[in-house]
Amino acid sequence: MDGKDLDEQFVSQVTPLTKQLHSLAYRLTRNAADADDLVQETLVRAHDKFDQFEQGTNLLNWLCKILSNQFLNGLRAQKSRPQLSGAEDPQSREDIQANYAPLLPSAEDSSIGNLEVEEIVDAIEHLPEEQRLVVYMADVQGLPYKEIAEALHIPPGTVMSRLHRGRKQLRKVLAPLANEYGIGVTADD
Repeated sequence: MDGKDLDEQFVSQVTPLTKQLHSLAYRLTRNAADADDLVQETLVRAHDKFDQFEQGTNLLNWLCKILSNQFLNGLRAQKSRPQLSGAEDPQSREDIQANYAPLLPSAEDSSIGNLEVEEIVDAIEHLPEEQRLVVYMADVQGLPYKEIAEALHIPPGTVMSRLHRGRKQLRKVLAPLANEYGIGVTADD
């Protein structure tokens, strides 16, 4: 396959996935401009390596792995860079809420379907970074533990423990809201 065909294939396959990539990038960076930069870096890297992508496998997982690696590399390189909370960018915050709305009625979320999306988004944003990343990749993106472990270069057991701690923290934070809606959740559930 020549370069032009590969470019066309890249554009046609990756373009429909950019919204999901941007959503993950925003969750990681908590800032729309940084998320845009992260997605751009990811797409450039993915384009450069697209000939190595094994057609027939999950392209979104491959792109998320690249994005996660880019994010972690950026953190290592710029540990002193301050991060914005995301609340300072209302348009992006609305976009993120719109992305979460269809995700609420999933397996664990059936009982919290009436909860305020804003409060759920805030709870996720306030998780420690390592937990936030794993919770987002597992519960929002739906990636399996093994793929999260590969993307983050950590053992699957670490993924499971971070996910457990993140979910436990979310239950603790969201329990009063759930009780307000009569769901009867405790922080210890």
